[in-house]
Amino acid sequence: MNLNLHREELNIRGFTILGQMLNNEQVNFFYNDLIEQRNKRIEKNGEEKLNKYGEIEMLRNCGSFHENYRKIIESSWLNDLINTALNDKAILHGYHGILTNDYSNEKSLPLRFHRDAPWFKDTRTCILVLMPLVDFTEEVGPTEIVPGTHLFKDMPSNEYLEKHSKKMIVPAGTVFVMDGSLWHRAGQNKSGKIRPLLQMNITLAFMKQQIDVWSDETFINCSDLIKKRLGYNVRTYKDPDEMLTDDRKWKSGNYDTKNIQIS
Repeated sequence: MNLNLHREELNIRGFTILGQMLNNEQVNFFYNDLIEQRNKRIEKNGEEKLNKYGEIEMLRNCGSFHENYRKIIESSWLNDLINTALNDKAILHGYHGILTNDYSNEKSLPLRFHRDAPWFKDTRTCILVLMPLVDFTEEVGPTEIVPGTHLFKDMPSNEYLEKHSKKMIVPAGTVFVMDGSLWHRAGQNKSGKIRPLLQMNITLAFMKQQIDVWSDETFINCSDLIKKRLGYNVRTYKDPDEMLTDDRKWKSGNYDTKNIQIS
């Protein structure tokens, strides 16, 4: 990978395409496993509850499912990217499986232009790493981005967003990356088939994670790299006695903000 070019594209355009980072075996595994995990979640919680809270098409904390998901967290291509686009202290804020069918409510958040991270002038705090598990064609409703909009505090007009949006038409297994404050939306899936993808939200270490992953024993024996990316070094303590250590979690060195200027 030409990391300097990818960083420059993120700085200027707000997105970059890494290329085919997942092989066919990986794509097939994640495609089938996400569907299986989704069925388990529906069985556990019921469609009514998942729909009520807007979670019917979302699977969270994917790193807990299978070691193949954790292998991506420690892959060299991902960590090289994170270190270049953010820094080596950045953490996995969220690890999602997103499985969209045909949206019946066109006003739902994914179908509206939105940004996933707050805007800070000339500063990148978050990147989104998206891994489609089917070919992103017009029919399946690919992610639509609006290049350059990560540079501006306020939301552009709908006319501007519609005119300048770009559909991410890419083959399955291709990885593309967005600045978290880039305006984007999900496309309308008209294929009649499920459209699964994996998405990682990577943030600077001081940003609060969506889920307390360390309450899940799955990760206790993971590699040091996975622990670091999952925020083990910046987690909150379980109790005051856990603070009696030389390896303090809440210290300035863990909240590095170098290498994040985009001007």
